[in-house]
Amino acid sequence: MIKFFRKIRQKLLAENKFTKYLLYAIGEIVLVMLGILLALQVNNANEERKNRALERAFLSDIHQDFLENKSQFEDRLQTFRNQYQLADSLCRQVFPITDNNWKGVKKVYGGVFLPSTFDPNRSSINALISSGRIDIIQNDSLKKKILVWNDKYEDYKESEYALLKLWDNWNEIMINEPHFDDYRDYTNQSIPLNLKLKLEKLMRRRRAELGLITSKWKVNQESEELLLLINSIISLTEPYSIKN
Repeated sequence: MIKFFRKIRQKLLAENKFTKYLLYAIGEIVLVMLGILLALQVNNANEERKNRALERAFLSDIHQDFLENKSQFEDRLQTFRNQYQLADSLCRQVFPITDNNWKGVKKVYGGVFLPSTFDPNRSSINALISSGRIDIIQNDSLKKKILVWNDKYEDYKESEYALLKLWDNWNEIMINEPHFDDYRDYTNQSIPLNLKLKLEKLMRRRRAELGLITSKWKVNQESEELLLLINSIISLTEPYSIKN
């Protein structure tokens, strides 16, 4: 093809047809430029297809992860709500602890402190962010929610850390009170006043932290905000789910 064009140029020059040669040269340049533009368009179209395929793959994984994360998170919140109800019942209806109600208190007390943590699958979101390809996400709202997810999760985890600390406090009491299981069960010993007060204070702290993590008093709403964010990400990634 190049030889063909060269022969045409040489023939026009040999025949001193300079005007025609000039027009032909311009036409050849235009033709080359059109070829380059067409090649760029084809290349851009291919890149766009690759980006959309990559976007769908990332968002499909995120969608599936967050369906599981939502189920796990709602289970944890229900556990915390149940613990709050029990803690509130003890504080309002049973306390102060006495020798007479000690056995019933001891039976349910530890259940309020059983640890339950939300450990979501963050691999898909972290993979997208660490890939440096977050810009392939076309939906700006979804992109922002993905970027704030880790920060929102860490804000929520601070409330869980407070609950885990109280679990540690409860274990310390169990360890440091060698006759904890003996009081009023196998002996006629009265429960020491300092132990009663310590247990009542710890339960009230536990109730307060459970109230915060379940947004009971609307002071700390990290759990509500996190659940809203989870639901929003699920909704926005629905078009990219595997079933579609």
